[in-house]
Amino acid sequence: MEQELDDIKASEFIIVETLESLDTTLDFLQQRVNKQVEKIHEIDFEQQKVDKPLEFKGLRTVETAKITLRTFFEFLLDLNVQKRDLEGKIEEIVTER
Repeated sequence: MEQELDDIKASEFIIVETLESLDTTLDFLQQRVNKQVEKIHEIDFEQQKVDKPLEFKGLRTVETAKITLRTFFEFLLDLNVQKRDLEGKIEEIVTER
């Protein structure tokens, strides 16, 4: 009976230590994720900064419209690639722990 009680206490101690370790790891990961999310928001915010609103007065020809659209979609693609890379880093960090 005494041995069983000691075994239960030892098991309880190991469980508590494991939970505390997992809690510490979770806190660490949450901080890393928060930093990465902040970076994602900063990128989105920086890309939104425009001194003046976009104007489409120069789109009088099909060629200028094509150039404008190509530039816009290249910009959008670059933004999505940066965002995906950061999300990949977040997922990598989470799976490492």
